[in-house]
Amino acid sequence: MSRSMSSIDSLGGRAAANTTRVEGLACTENRAHVADAERTVAASTSSRLSLEKLGYSWDQTDDIVRIYFPAIASSKNIKCDFTAETCALTAEAEGQRPKVFFFELTPFAGIDPQKCKVHVPRHRRHAVLTLTKQEPSRMWESVRRPAR
Repeated sequence: MSRSMSSIDSLGGRAAANTTRVEGLACTENRAHVADAERTVAASTSSRLSLEKLGYSWDQTDDIVRIYFPAIASSKNIKCDFTAETCALTAEAEGQRPKVFFFELTPFAGIDPQKCKVHVPRHRRHAVLTLTKQEPSRMWESVRRPAR
């Protein structure tokens, strides 16, 4: 089984050779559908953070791609919507001043939406977005599809 890894320096925002910058943020599980109206509200009221500012890393096997980023919300405060070409997450951060975060990603290649998930482990240090590849054994060059 092959595996590759990439990361972005959270202080300098420098990208490693096989990563691209991913704008936005959200976190973890709850496979509820994210409606267009919710996306509009989240986009207009949300804090837009970039993953490179928070620091993220990713790895892949023949079948899946995992993206790791700091956990800003618990699993119960996440709504996820996966299609073959996109994943959209909305998260409400807990705390004295709750904030809503919105993250939409066009992956490097097609994904199987039924097998994709996002998860915050019990230790809550990071969130894990797991994308199942439509084409197993195809190695991704980056997390995000290049602009055409």
